[in-house]
Amino acid sequence: MLEELIELLWEHCEEKPKAEIDDDDDNQTVGFHLEDDSSEVFAKLYFGDGTPVLLLRGVDVECECLAKMHDSIVPSERKSRTKGGKSGWNWVDVVLDGSISEKDLVRLIDHSYEILYYSKFPVEEVEEKPMEDFSREKQKSELERLIAYYKLSHLETDIQGIAQQAVLLKTRRAKGTELELGQTKIGGLPDLPESLQWPSHHSGKHLAFLAQINLAEVSQVISLENLPGSGILYFFSVYGWQVEGDSDPQLPEASSEEGWTQVLYQSEMNVPLRRRKLPSDVNGFKPTAVEFIPVLSLPDGKEPVVTALKWKEDDLEHYDWDLVLSYRKVRNKPLRKASPHLLLGYAEYEQECPKVVAENNLQLLFQLATDFKADMCWGDGGLIYFWMKPEDIVRRDFSTIFVDYQCG
Repeated sequence: MLEELIELLWEHCEEKPKAEIDDDDDNQTVGFHLEDDSSEVFAKLYFGDGTPVLLLRGVDVECECLAKMHDSIVPSERKSRTKGGKSGWNWVDVVLDGSISEKDLVRLIDHSYEILYYSKFPVEEVEEKPMEDFSREKQKSELERLIAYYKLSHLETDIQGIAQQAVLLKTRRAKGTELELGQTKIGGLPDLPESLQWPSHHSGKHLAFLAQINLAEVSQVISLENLPGSGILYFFSVYGWQVEGDSDPQLPEASSEEGWTQVLYQSEMNVPLRRRKLPSDVNGFKPTAVEFIPVLSLPDGKEPVVTALKWKEDDLEHYDWDLVLSYRKVRNKPLRKASPHLLLGYAEYEQECPKVVAENNLQLLFQLATDFKADMCWGDGGLIYFWMKPEDIVRRDFSTIFVDYQCG
């Protein structure tokens, strides 16, 4: 079983663009690096210390989550942080003792590869300006520059055509009393009208409150197609059920996910709201205030809207690995984080586009990221995605929500 796992991880590393292999003479280590630079590895297998160990690069915030989740993932003493100490990542040892799933190991390798790849093939940095200057025109101009930079100008019409308008949610710590009733927030306590109650799972346990979004506040910044221009959306889910010391959700033991998530919509803005107390049977999160930032959103290469274009394999690879990731890096730079809270647009997957999303042409409603300001950590720095059928959004019917939780 272990031999099969190592073979799978080995093949996954070899298949990475520009990846090359470097093994020692006594077969005690095998390293994987980018072409023409064997000194910089993104993964290395050690076989000489009993249980095999996989050395990887890990983003600092992810390392913090990983250390809480897995005893078999620890800061590595084999290598030190890169010179300068400002790179935002560290080496980790992953002990291949069977405690981490094959899927999670593959994703950890992907993260490590991306850290190295973009340090070796960087895009030009944009001047970092105050958030109010990060305009749609600036983003469009940057997207055009990157399209030309990666020699994808022949696909520019397609790329501009599939880009969607979305909104990033930038958070800051806030005291609960600082936030007005009905104000947009991530974490904290919900401000509900008397006609709405804090929803529960059918087991009787209350769902965790995750966020409320005041759509009138959003509409002051930008008008989003299909979303109402007023009212409040409230997000509750079992995916927020957590216990101290474990950042993975404590999900119900059931085959059906019915009742796991509820998104409530209060359409009337002139009704009294009351901030509810946290029920004794569910955990809460710290409140954060939100700033809305209009952005352009690009789909991953495996989204149906991209695969339907039937691009050549090389073009698709440059789009997915170069253009999309580079654009998101530049676009998200003012947030100081890799993956943001996102309203509408396209999901920024930690893993794959779920089959149900592709088959039903679902629209992302909300992407909730790991956010340490709210004491929210989803696995090793993952995300929770909320999708809907586009026609349900138009009808203002938020009763059917498709949810996925992904982490590294």
